Amino acid sequence: MLNRCVGSVLFLSACLAFTVNAQSYDVARDSYERGRQRFLKGDFDGAINDFTRAIEISSRPAGDRSGRPDSNGRFEFSGVPASVDRVRLIDPLTAMAYANRAVARSRKGDAEGAIADCDLALAIDPGLIHAYYNRALVYWFKKDFDLAISDLDRVINRNPREAEPYRNRGGVRAEQGQLARALIDFDQAIALNPLHAEAYCDRGEARRKVGEKEGAMSDFNRAIEINARMTRAYHGRAGVRKDQNDLIGAISDYSREIELDPNLATAYANRGLMQLYLGKDAEAAKDFEQSIRLDPSIGAAVDQLIREARAVLKRE
Repeated sequence: MLNRCVGSVLFLSACLAFTVNAQSYDVARDSYERGRQRFLKGDFDGAINDFTRAIEISSRPAGDRSGRPDSNGRFEFSGVPASVDRVRLIDPLTAMAYANRAVARSRKGDAEGAIADCDLALAIDPGLIHAYYNRALVYWFKKDFDLAISDLDRVINRNPREAEPYRNRGGVRAEQGQLARALIDFDQAIALNPLHAEAYCDRGEARRKVGEKEGAMSDFNRAIEINARMTRAYHGRAGVRKDQNDLIGAISDYSREIELDPNLATAYANRGLMQLYLGKDAEAAKDFEQSIRLDPSIGAAVDQLIREARAVLKRE
């Protein structure tokens, strides 16, 4: 799953003019809209099928019924496969359908298919900014950071007043370790949207990494003011409180995180660690047990945390 795309991808409108014949117009439009609705309901396979159908109809000449999908869901015309170099543009819907199919494919974990669809959308319509944006997010997931930055630069140059592309570019730069540049992007995202709780969390995490503990605390507090149910903000603030040796405060934030989402294994593990440092071994054991029950894959990491904590306590 390309989880990073979940809250950031721009989904495209169906308000387009068609050049195919009237019957094809109705079928292509209906397929496209049905794909959008299925996507919003989480039916990504159904969405992919509907967008593929819309592509088939809208990208061939009116009256041409020769198109047949290949194994990748792309279509051939007169025996020539559609590709980035040879897309037969008949209608602007084609590019939009490719761009939206890319989003559905990204949700299915098909990064290469998503990038290929964005490439096809841009081959048809080089000005389709949504395709650059969606492709950037997939590149980020694949850790192709330079390509992600390049696409986000295009988006920002076109829409310099939109907060989200700055926030995402900051996220890429933070993952690259370019924290100073990431902070500039997060600052800009917040300046453009002062109520963007996720951007405050992003900046708070970056500030914590560079040692700006008070600034990080301020950002997480602000995120909580904006959205008191944001688990990520409590998690981040708990980390700052741990850095400041406020273990009771950290436990309080991890507890709130668990209250909001009882299935967060890492929240139990982190709260257990704070309990252990406070000498509350029984409470810590319960938290560690619950964290592993929720996510057995973190068992080895939890065991390592416990060993490290006990080694510190022994030295003290």
